[in-house]
Amino acid sequence: DVDAKQAFFWFSKAASNGNPDAQHEVAVCFEQGNGVDQDMQKAVEWYEKAAEQGIIESQYNLAQCYANGLGVEQDAQKAVVWYQRAAAQGDPYAQFNLGGCYLQGLGVPVNKDAAKKCFEEAKRNGHERADEILRKYF
Repeated sequence: DVDAKQAFFWFSKAASNGNPDAQHEVAVCFEQGNGVDQDMQKAVEWYEKAAEQGIIESQYNLAQCYANGLGVEQDAQKAVVWYQRAAAQGDPYAQFNLGGCYLQGLGVPVNKDAAKKCFEEAKRNGHERADEILRKYF
């Protein structure tokens, strides 16, 4: 689609000039194949640039890439690092997933106290499944 290609062109220009929001958009375009051929490795590269500059959505998406081995080798410890960074900025999905990492010992030692704290934060921030997990495990 012409509009998607045009959007990718302009996002790419801004991203190359260091704009973190544009870097996130370029990553999304590569992940979804929107205006450009889908390429998860390039998506990860751009998510990393934006994540390093504090873009919460990129931090979360990068964590998901590491957790699931999308465009990078699966690495639970790196996933935890990026979930922690997004969670610290209040992302309820990162908080929820980080809680899961602590509960299951993925990339970190099992720590039920830390898991509970993460799920409570996620619940406070509106994650729809956090309460269910809290009732089930704590």
